[in-house]
Amino acid sequence: MSSSVLVCAALRIEAHAARSVLPTTPVVRIGMRARLVPASIDIQQKSARRMGILGTEGRDSDHSTPVVLIGFGGSLDPAINVGDVVVASRIETGNRAIYCAGSAALGAILSDLGPQVHVAPITSSSRIVYGVERNRLAAITGAVAVDMESAVLGSYLGERPFAVVRVIVDTPHRRLIRTSLITDGIWAYRTLRDIALALPGWASHIDGATQVDWATRIEQPNAFTTQAITLEKKVS
Repeated sequence: MSSSVLVCAALRIEAHAARSVLPTTPVVRIGMRARLVPASIDIQQKSARRMGILGTEGRDSDHSTPVVLIGFGGSLDPAINVGDVVVASRIETGNRAIYCAGSAALGAILSDLGPQVHVAPITSSSRIVYGVERNRLAAITGAVAVDMESAVLGSYLGERPFAVVRVIVDTPHRRLIRTSLITDGIWAYRTLRDIALALPGWASHIDGATQVDWATRIEQPNAFTTQAITLEKKVS
């Protein structure tokens, strides 16, 4: 029996949200800034194969299983609010763009759960960014949200189907450290659980699809542009 999806998360609380609703799905904690990649994924896959969750022919045989990175993120766009969900259409890494698997379909599924969902580019930073630095990232990447892991994980996965979902917990107008963070954090945790529960259903939509169909990673030199990308859309 093969798992339909492999879920990754940076923080313990993010991983806990996924494990609480997906007890038979492999959930990998990759650490902040993805510092535990690749060891965490390799170890989890070996364990999953022993339990019969993944195939038994080695890592290459698992390349068709989609990987989804879920967790909290920051908004770069003032129009995207705390509690909104961003599904990455692509990840801007600095010198190339990593296009994500089935982002429009995933956005449509998640929008049915209730939150405001945006299917748009995400970028990564090595640290939490504020103020002018957020404005700069938005201007040079065209991204609407920022995290610290998606670029690292996406680069490691190569041609494997890959998706990223972020629940927004801070924005240009609402910083991470604030009095409402506890209330907002509880809401974001519950949203993350709902997202995780929907992932196997989404993965079934791309089951059997070729990597060209769903997971094409198109390396583009000078990808940091503000040109409109036709793959981007908002699901309201």
